[in-house]
Amino acid sequence: MTRSLFQRLTAQFKKVIKDNNEYYTCCMDTDDIHIWYVLIKNLPDPYTNGEYIFKLIIPDDFPDNPPSFSTLTPNGAMELGGKICVSVGEFHRNDHHRSGNKGNYGWIPSLGISGFVLQGIVNAMLSFSTKDQGVRLINLNDEQKKELGKASKEYNNKHNKYIVELFSVHKECFPDLKCF
Repeated sequence: MTRSLFQRLTAQFKKVIKDNNEYYTCCMDTDDIHIWYVLIKNLPDPYTNGEYIFKLIIPDDFPDNPPSFSTLTPNGAMELGGKICVSVGEFHRNDHHRSGNKGNYGWIPSLGISGFVLQGIVNAMLSFSTKDQGVRLINLNDEQKKELGKASKEYNNKHNKYIVELFSVHKECFPDLKCF
């Protein structure tokens, strides 16, 4: 890893902590700074009480190219197991106004990790409908999403124990974060 990438990712992490968004926080894998975990919670219905973990993989050429991501907690909007397509993600890295694709701006390096999480992941959960298309996007009904939200903490404790522990340490280090 280059020193400049390390500095960029460290700056992105500091921005996430400084922004202190009530809907999400991030932590890095202790063995690989390219791997980030995102905890999303405090969302409105039908996701109320849900705690959803996502995995980001940051490319070496970030921010020129977006992270890829997958969901690690069932949420009713995205399938588990593999990369997910959202309008600002890796499947749309070249869809921006400079490429002549009007109306779909795709990845913009200035989004950074915070913008990617909010415009990509959170927006996908809250706004996609059955008529939207994408890789691993689904749209279960609101009752199903509520049930998944109720079961999410137990699911994470069973299937994502290592990541739950990372977030516990993260919470101890940053006790004033709104997301917790």
